[in-house]
Amino acid sequence: MGNKESEPKEVKEIKEVKPKEIKVKEEKPKDVKTKEVKVKEESIQNLASEFGEVKTQKKGKFVYVLAFLLILSVVGVCAYFAYQSDAKKKEEEAYTSRMEEIYNSASTLLEKGEYKNALEELKKIESSYKDYEKVELKITEVTQQYLDSYLEKAEKLLEEKEYDEAIKVLQNVDEMFKGADLVKEKIVEIELAQIKEKIDSLVIEEDYIGVIEYANSKLGSEYTQVDEELNVYIDLYKQKLIEAISELIKVNYEDAIVVLNKVIAIIPEDTKLLELLAEAETYRPTPLGDIAYYEKTGDVIVKMAGTVKDTMESHYTDYLYTTDENGAISYKIDKKYNKFTGVVCLNFTKNTTTTNTIFRFYGDDTLIYESPNITAAASPIPFEIDVSNVTFLKIEIVRDAYATGINAFIGTPVLQK
Repeated sequence: MGNKESEPKEVKEIKEVKPKEIKVKEEKPKDVKTKEVKVKEESIQNLASEFGEVKTQKKGKFVYVLAFLLILSVVGVCAYFAYQSDAKKKEEEAYTSRMEEIYNSASTLLEKGEYKNALEELKKIESSYKDYEKVELKITEVTQQYLDSYLEKAEKLLEEKEYDEAIKVLQNVDEMFKGADLVKEKIVEIELAQIKEKIDSLVIEEDYIGVIEYANSKLGSEYTQVDEELNVYIDLYKQKLIEAISELIKVNYEDAIVVLNKVIAIIPEDTKLLELLAEAETYRPTPLGDIAYYEKTGDVIVKMAGTVKDTMESHYTDYLYTTDENGAISYKIDKKYNKFTGVVCLNFTKNTTTTNTIFRFYGDDTLIYESPNITAAASPIPFEIDVSNVTFLKIEIVRDAYATGINAFIGTPVLQK
């Protein structure tokens, strides 16, 4: 606007016209000249004032236009953002509505007991959903209810003592529960209940071998607690058997050995049972012929082969006799045995003999048994002598006459614990 070309025409015309009153002659007085100068200055000031008013008016119009455009822009931007906000709000409402529909669908499935389907529905809800915290809590709740449905079914079967069916229910739980602590604990509880019931029934029958056999057959469970409990049963009833067998050995070593062999067949490497078996074996009768004699007089013979019959026609393969009129034989037994048994007999072929024979038994030179006189038609006479405190056992055969061959004899002479 300071450009000369852009100046208003009126201003230009004013500048080109020289006021007449400015032209003065040189010869005019000094005070007249001063007056003319003042008039000129006033004229210029008037022109400048008029120009300023024109310029101010034009500038005002420009500012108004600029303000209008600015307001229009602001209104447009506000309208745009208002539109965007409204669209976003509608989108969010639609999203929320969709998530809520899924949630409601899951709730309906849950009411029907369809836990798995309810969980699948809940897991469709995205984490950006405004109430997702509520969804997470619901997932946890439904998951627990789903697991409880298996546990409750198994518990009912357990109460009905349908052990195998109860375990089957828990073995077929949803994959998400495989290995869950609650499932493992329930299976252990059921298995232990089943084991206890079976063992209790065997104990009532006093079938301790059956207890050990059953418990041993169940070992190898995938659950440590089950195997630990089974081993407790095995140890408990093994000990009871050991105590009973220890007493049985003393009265019937043969039955004791039979029982021990059955138990060892189940648990073959048990040290205590093997030691007890070795002890029981020592209770087997020791044929006198298996022991080296300590001292002998006369022709006393202990046969370990052959056969001889008594007057009742019972046969003997082990027997002791003498071919001399008298004879004696002794053994160092060192108090290792409790009894000495046998049968005093007359040979079937000597049934009409006139020879009299007596058998005398000494423990450390003290007479502890003397047989009746064995002569014609004598019946077999079994004997059992306590030798528990005997170190040296001596057998003496006394006859009143010499007789050829086997006359009177001791059939099956054995030492026993």
